Amino acid sequence: AKITDEQAKKDWEPLGDMMHDYKGMLGAWPNVLSIHSDSVQKRKECERFEQEGKMNGSDLTGIRNRADAMSYALMAEIGTFHVNRADDVKDASQRFLREQIEYYQKITQRLQDALREFDSC
Repeated sequence: AKITDEQAKKDWEPLGDMMHDYKGMLGAWPNVLSIHSDSVQKRKECERFEQEGKMNGSDLTGIRNRADAMSYALMAEIGTFHVNRADDVKDASQRFLREQIEYYQKITQRLQDALREFDSC
């Protein structure tokens, strides 16, 4: 019973903690994507103003450069997030499975010890 009571600390809790961390990180993405979307909309609006003669080309160039920088940064963050997520899920899954194997090996050993006790009677 003691082995079973302590097992969750070794496998389920670390896995749950990792999932909880990613739940928090994923919660921030809608805001990030919304800010990027607003940036793209503002760029399109400024391009329209430039076509209508309400804005000069040099201002539009600066706006395009900033919007492009934001897009490139967002793509880099998404790529990094996916790589880190894949690595973290892989590592957490491997740890969970190793701990499960160790747990069941301990249980098997205890059962084999109990069986040998009957042989010695």
